[in-house]
Amino acid sequence: MRKPMIIAGIATAAVLVAGGGAAVTAANAEPTPSATTSDAPGDHGAAKAPKVLSSQAEKTALEQFPSGWVTSAELETEHGRRTWQIEMKGGDGGEREFAVDAETGSLVTGNADDDRRDDASRHDAEDDD
Repeated sequence: MRKPMIIAGIATAAVLVAGGGAAVTAANAEPTPSATTSDAPGDHGAAKAPKVLSSQAEKTALEQFPSGWVTSAELETEHGRRTWQIEMKGGDGGEREFAVDAETGSLVTGNADDDRRDDASRHDAEDDD
């Protein structure tokens, strides 16, 4: 009677361990560029994989904002140019966005979006009224 229960317990544990390992692997996997879609006009097929991976684009953005960390990275097509849109947050509360060319890896744009500065600007504007 005990032997079937032990075997059932071991089988259940094996299934749980295998499922947990698959979940960890999926969580750490780099998104496949071929899964992204292009919003270019007339492009009805699957998008060609970019030459620059998101991890490379994130590294480029981190070089510009070393005290920050990446909060999102999305592959987008605007005006026929594919870029990685990298959003970052810093310890000072500021947020920054960078666009990295998905074919060359070069920085296209970068800007700071400091919420504290925006609040101060709004207060100054209200004082002028």
